[in-house]
Amino acid sequence: MKLLLLASASILAFTGAANAEVIFGGNATLGYNDTDADSTDEDDEGFFYDAELNLTLSQELDNGVTAAATFNIELVDGGEGDNGATGSDLGSADFVLSLTSENAGLFYGATSFAAETYWNPAGDMAADNFSEADGETVIRAEVEYFGVQAGVSYVVADAGGDLISEDDDFNGGNGDSIDQLSVGAAATVGMFTFSMGYQEESDYNQGDNANDEPAVFAGDREGDADAYDPNDENGDFDGDEVFGISAGFAFAGADLMVAYASNETEETDGYGIEVSYPIGPVTVGAFYNTENDDGDSDDDNDDAYGVAVDYTSGPIAVSAFYELIRSDDDDDADYAIEGSYDLGNGITVLAGASDAFEDYYVAGTYDLGGGATFLASYGDDGDNDAEDEIGDPEFKEGATVEVSFSF
Repeated sequence: MKLLLLASASILAFTGAANAEVIFGGNATLGYNDTDADSTDEDDEGFFYDAELNLTLSQELDNGVTAAATFNIELVDGGEGDNGATGSDLGSADFVLSLTSENAGLFYGATSFAAETYWNPAGDMAADNFSEADGETVIRAEVEYFGVQAGVSYVVADAGGDLISEDDDFNGGNGDSIDQLSVGAAATVGMFTFSMGYQEESDYNQGDNANDEPAVFAGDREGDADAYDPNDENGDFDGDEVFGISAGFAFAGADLMVAYASNETEETDGYGIEVSYPIGPVTVGAFYNTENDDGDSDDDNDDAYGVAVDYTSGPIAVSAFYELIRSDDDDDADYAIEGSYDLGNGITVLAGASDAFEDYYVAGTYDLGGGATFLASYGDDGDNDAEDEIGDPEFKEGATVEVSFSF
């Protein structure tokens, strides 16, 4: 990453600003994937490539506030059966505009929601289904006071870039240009930590109130594919009203977390407890969650528990977990193990099996220096779906070789 300090007249809206800072960076990847012949159409095989430019502009103002703008620009994205054509997102950019001071900040663009920023759960809770931003245009404000960090956010446009129409007649034409208030807070007091999160129900999760129709999103209406639809391109957006609160305690290396979460729309809630403790190079963790359904669902009093073990010593790193989700209808177990070994001279080998050992991979990376890395991997996703990404490193199905660069 290259840093350029401008001591005189600058460009890009920083004209006349002393000590303005412009940071350029980027990354690029070129590779070849030979997907499993049994998995999908052979058109999915072939070369793939992408390149991204990262740009940060910042300026410290006279009043101690720093103004900044960051852009992640997709320069090229293609391959694997598209006959060399570039991706449809060519030239698209995620951006964040911000004003920050020592204890406050205002952000606009591809930033996170307030609840997901501060919420800290206990285990794999089900009722804490806060929305997770992925491409939405968000406005978020945050402040820190006496060790307490807090924030509030709204959605301005969905992940497809569609704005909320003020004269939209859906849901009675509420006339708002923002959606889903989200609030979060976190604090540390000595050995204790606290967090909370709240999000209101999306205005576009109400259906036709006048006719008491079931919940639908704006984009579900026939002929309105370009309307604001928060669930259109982001499966992690949840239109429900959700509340959660948690507290943690750290002592002698051990960490204990307890939490409560409630989905007010679905009338479900749950409790969780999570603990971890280091024993030399090994860290052992466990959690237990119970979920109660007071709504119309048949799955009452679901619970889940799991254990995890992480081992790190010198060049060796191994992680393993087991998780069981129990319900009135069925038990769903999942377990995985992944590990890596640093051979030295920039070479690392990796292997793992996940999704109850239905998926597996083996891989090797070589650090070429100067921000360049070579990767060779083979993965099998078990269900022969070449769109899956395998393991925590998210390797491709089949055999892959690629080289990536960071600048």
